[in-house]
Amino acid sequence: MVKKKDKGVLTYINLEPTHAKDPRLRPKLEEDFKTELTAGVPEMVSRLAKLEPLISHEVGEYADFIMEADRAFMHGLWRGVIALLGIAAEGFTDSLYGQITHVRSATGEEIAKEKLFGRDDYMPRQRTLEVLRLFGLIDNGTYDKLVRIRKLRDMYVHPQVNGHDSERDAQECMTLFRVVLKERFDARYTIRQGKIVPRQEPDGT
Repeated sequence: MVKKKDKGVLTYINLEPTHAKDPRLRPKLEEDFKTELTAGVPEMVSRLAKLEPLISHEVGEYADFIMEADRAFMHGLWRGVIALLGIAAEGFTDSLYGQITHVRSATGEEIAKEKLFGRDDYMPRQRTLEVLRLFGLIDNGTYDKLVRIRKLRDMYVHPQVNGHDSERDAQECMTLFRVVLKERFDARYTIRQGKIVPRQEPDGT
């Protein structure tokens, strides 16, 4: 007979909202925040220096999540970074998948993609990536990076085991997604005379 040990009850208490609402306590809270933020600025800038600059000419709504992820990275909010980049990566793949409207069969007939793959909002993420790779909208390298980002995101959104190095995983996630966007930009665009212009096709068009 195994006797289970008594476990204590963990309690989370955050009284800062109460202090923020109290005119007597708010000035002290503001001063504490200013002191904390000022002290943390050098480390925030050091974290920012770890990131590569990013230019992406085909951005959708997921760009907002990238910017929020950058800010979370500066503050060392590693799990937030991973979650935000997971959302950004999903938005990126959704925007690419939206470019597919019809599929041409071997007989030349055009078939609406919904008849082949079902409704967009019912498409599993893995299947979406497979379709994007099949139609050449992403290459094998991009496919592998997006799969890895999704795996990292799932590890934290649906945690099953503890002990992950969240800082390392956040840095990996950040690097992977920035490489995906950079490689896509470099393959399709260039900067000429300070302007972003499409690269010329092999035939010169």
